[in-house]
Amino acid sequence: MKLSVQTGYAWKRRDGVVPCLLAALDYDRVRSGISGRIRHPFWVVDYSRSHGGYTRVGRVGAPWLERGPLVAHLYPPGMSYWENTGGGSKFQDGAYLIFHGGEVTGLDRLIDTRAGYARIEDPEGMVGTMLRDVAVGGAREGDRGFWRAQGLFLMLVDRLLNAKHREGPFYTLGPADAPVMDRLVSAVGRYCREHAAERVTLDSMAGALNVSPSTLSHRYAAMTGRSPLAELKAVRINLARSLLLRGLRLDAVAEQTGFCDAFHLSKVFKRVAGVSPRDFIRSARVAGAVEGRRDGPGGGLEP
Repeated sequence: MKLSVQTGYAWKRRDGVVPCLLAALDYDRVRSGISGRIRHPFWVVDYSRSHGGYTRVGRVGAPWLERGPLVAHLYPPGMSYWENTGGGSKFQDGAYLIFHGGEVTGLDRLIDTRAGYARIEDPEGMVGTMLRDVAVGGAREGDRGFWRAQGLFLMLVDRLLNAKHREGPFYTLGPADAPVMDRLVSAVGRYCREHAAERVTLDSMAGALNVSPSTLSHRYAAMTGRSPLAELKAVRINLARSLLLRGLRLDAVAEQTGFCDAFHLSKVFKRVAGVSPRDFIRSARVAGAVEGRRDGPGGGLEP
C-alpha cells in the first residue's frame, strides 16, 4: 500500500476564461528526499502546512532555502525549482494549485525579479484552508463544480494580492489583510486547531467566535462549501495522522483528538482517510515514517 493520502482534481481548460484554474491537490505523504527539476508552463502556488524541508529556485547552483510550515511559494510559468523534503517530520502535509493567467490578476507584481518567485508566510493558515477547499470541492464535484472552484480560486488570488511586502521575495499575510468573510474562515480553522482535543459543538464554537450559530454555519458554508464541524473533523484526522506517526497508541490519539474512544476514532479515520489507522501505521512502518513504537496494552495498534 502506498502511504499517501491526497485529494484533488484537474479541470478542463476553459477557452476565454482568464485567469483560469487548472488543477488543485491537497496531500499528506511520506517525504521522498530531493526531487528532480520541477517546471510548469503555468502559474503554481505550492503550499506547506508542515515543515516543508528545503527549496532551490531558478538554477542548480542556487542555495537551498528552508521551507517552514504555513508558507506558500508562488512560481510564474517556466520557473524551475527543486524540493528537498528531508529533515523535520517524516510526513509532509501540503497542497498546490496550478492556473493560467496570473499576470492578468497582478500576481506578477509579487514576483521578485532577482529571486524569480514569491514566498508568502501565512501565519493564520488561511491560504492552506482555501487550497484544501478548492481541492476537496474538485474531487467531490469534478467539472460540474468548476465555477465554484474558480470562485474560491479568485478569492485566494485576492488574498495573496493583499500580502505585505517585507523585502526581496518575502511577504506576510495577517488577519488585518483579510475581508470579514476570510477572517471568519481563518478564525474557525484556528479554533479547530486549538480545541481539537475538547468537546466542541456548533454553539460553543459560535460563542467563542462571537457570532450566532446560524450565522457561523451559513457564512462558513457559503465560503467553503462545508460546515464548521466538518472542518473540525478534518483537523482532528490530520492531527491523528501526525500522532500515529509519532508512535502513540490509538487510545492516546483518540484522547488527544477529541474522540470518545479508539473505536470511534477508527471509524471516522477510515471514512475520511480511506484506510484504517491500523493499515495507515503499518504502511508508515514499511516506509520508515514512524518515529517510534509504543505498542502494548491499552489500545496499541498491534493485534
